[in-house]
Amino acid sequence: MLHIRKLQTLSLALVAALALATSAFARPGGGHGPGPGGFFLQRQIEKLELPADTRTKVDAVFAGSRTSQEKLHEQIRAAHDSMRALLDQDSVDEAAVMAQADSIGALMTQARKQDLKTLIEVRGLLTPEQRASLDQQMEERRDHWKGMRHGKDGGCEHGAKPDQAASTDVES
Repeated sequence: MLHIRKLQTLSLALVAALALATSAFARPGGGHGPGPGGFFLQRQIEKLELPADTRTKVDAVFAGSRTSQEKLHEQIRAAHDSMRALLDQDSVDEAAVMAQADSIGALMTQARKQDLKTLIEVRGLLTPEQRASLDQQMEERRDHWKGMRHGKDGGCEHGAKPDQAASTDVES
């Protein structure tokens, strides 16, 4: 009985972690948008003030990606529902739970690849100057989130500085 409780607790933690990970794909209003970080790419493209013909081509890439992403996210939601059903059973089948976790992971990988494909397609429509501006905006976003994760002083969430965290030598 204790083994089953531990397995259920571990499985619920896995579901929670996967739910958090897939919530990163959630878009405002329940819809889905292409590109890394949801509508981030679209917002950054709008800041570039592209010529109308380029903007039309970029919008077509976003529309195609949105269709693919919506299908993938529906599959991810269904896979999570299946995981919850597996975990709600009186006798949890560990192999089935782990197989379902693999399925969810594979779907999430497909969604991330679609995000990257969209980014690559959009970048291919931009001039070198526009790409440089987009790259700068994306770098600023990465720096912002890195700062949020590691704190303003560069330390990690558990308080250690990056060089301290890496040098945890044990004396013998």
